[in-house]
Amino acid sequence: MNRHVTRLISPVLLMVFLLSSLAGATTLTADVIVVGGGGAGLAAAIEAADCGADVILLEKMPFVGGSTLICGGVVLAAGTDIQKQLDIHDSAEAMYEYWMLWNQWQVDPALVKVIAEESAGVIDWLLDLGVDMPAVLTPPGVNPADGGLYLSGADSVPRGHTANGGGAGLVKPMMDKVGSDPKITIMLSTPAIDLIAEDGRVVGAVARTKNGEEIQVRGKAVVLASGGFGHNEEMMRRYLPSAIAHGSRYHSISGKGSTGDGIHMAQKLGAEIVGMDGTLLFAFAEGPAPSPVWMVYVNKNGQRFVNEVGFYELVNNGVSAQEDGLSWAIFDGAAIAESGMGQEDIDKGLQVGTLTQADTLEELAVKVGIDPKGLASAMKRWNADVAAGKDRAFFKPLVKPVATPPFYASQLIRHYHVVSSGGVRINTEAQVLKTTGEPIPGLYAAGETTGGIYSKIYPGSGSAVADALIFGRIAGRNAANE
Repeated sequence: MNRHVTRLISPVLLMVFLLSSLAGATTLTADVIVVGGGGAGLAAAIEAADCGADVILLEKMPFVGGSTLICGGVVLAAGTDIQKQLDIHDSAEAMYEYWMLWNQWQVDPALVKVIAEESAGVIDWLLDLGVDMPAVLTPPGVNPADGGLYLSGADSVPRGHTANGGGAGLVKPMMDKVGSDPKITIMLSTPAIDLIAEDGRVVGAVARTKNGEEIQVRGKAVVLASGGFGHNEEMMRRYLPSAIAHGSRYHSISGKGSTGDGIHMAQKLGAEIVGMDGTLLFAFAEGPAPSPVWMVYVNKNGQRFVNEVGFYELVNNGVSAQEDGLSWAIFDGAAIAESGMGQEDIDKGLQVGTLTQADTLEELAVKVGIDPKGLASAMKRWNADVAAGKDRAFFKPLVKPVATPPFYASQLIRHYHVVSSGGVRINTEAQVLKTTGEPIPGLYAAGETTGGIYSKIYPGSGSAVADALIFGRIAGRNAANE
């Protein structure tokens, strides 16, 4: 990917850098400084340059892409041409109502309204950049590997617009655009470490180059797009202790550069932070296990409590709601054979204790701490439903029996952190707001650096990417017009 970003520092800026260093100033200048090169930062840089601004993009990692690069490549959008081609009737208003109801109105309505109303336009923008999003409809719950449209949330309308190639399929065309625009300069391995404010206005950032030298990068405005805080243990411990409590079992699958830098820098200037206790945590079996198609989820009483293949946020909430936070995935030897799982993974899980095996369900229950009679009763009902071809409790569409020894149990844990929901408060113009509600002049933000768009419920796959791209473009445009 890096071959598409061959111009790390332009010859003109390099000369300015060398001359200013000789003069003792070590200062670079541009119209707009973008902090962070993920989806939000790339969108901001492209939009600012399209508005005629010279842009310097500071990226702490040795590559661009951030969390967007490693995501599933889904963008939540409504009223798009792709939906219309597939005869799917949808609207921005319907998407807005769904998002607000799903979050019980515990988010900023004005920000959600912008996302809903701009979502179709951002799909057009991506297609114009060269992103491949086929007009193909896939079954509910299936993230199409080759791109397409699917039902990515809990609503009845497919809004998950997926790029061929996943996150890389989204990011590569943006990288190509940034790499070919002479008005944009990317400085890799150069994190911003502080903001520069004069007379109450943000006029630049202090950055540290990869050789350790501190430089000033000055301009008319700064866009903070440095991601969330999933890889900042201190912030996770403070704001999301239930996740970090898993210790070594906690994993953040957001970009490695997501350490809360932009949030800290904005806070020092009086920015308000909101929604820090909300996040998207995936619940998975702790040890090796087949897909949920072959598994039954039970609590410590041995009872099922959810449709195992339902919308992941509903499954996540079901897991967290169980008594003492305890639940397990139950499956059998036939599931292993059918799903193609390797015996090596099973043996490793048994060895390290993330998987438990027994010859009978009663023995399995005793080993892991489940009520044996409860589990036996639940499995009897489940296998009867399978024989009848219908899950009469939770209406799981694909049913498989749990009847072939040996039997297995793996504890369900919400330990995979995906999206930080909290950050600095912004308005609909992507301006960062003080605790008084007033904008901080010259400072904009987008993506996971911001808060107020999600509460404790994630609307569906593609929500964070839509948010990042839409407000990234708004931030870049408004910063260029300062």
